[in-house]
Amino acid sequence: MLCFFANGKKESKEETGMTWRYVKNKIPLNLDHFLTRAKNSGNWDAETINQDEFIALLLKKIEGVSFDSIKQDISRFIKDSNNLNLWSAKYFADLSRPIVFASKKSL
Repeated sequence: MLCFFANGKKESKEETGMTWRYVKNKIPLNLDHFLTRAKNSGNWDAETINQDEFIALLLKKIEGVSFDSIKQDISRFIKDSNNLNLWSAKYFADLSRPIVFASKKSL
């Protein structure tokens, strides 16, 4: 999920679509898998991560995004670029709130 917000810019359409389908469809987030990926990418140094730490990291990444820059980059691909007016740190933070986490039993 953090790939969308890496370095303050959108990484790819595929990652973006996957990110929001993940949230929209309430697919449980496997924190162990995320931890491995986050450590490999340099987004996390600790040996463990819990749900609160994940949310804090995600919100920090969202706050660092230049949404005006992203909107400018992709507006030419959107039929009605007015739809992008919603995009803001608050909008994406609110979208992130209903993240479902996988339980250890379901892994």
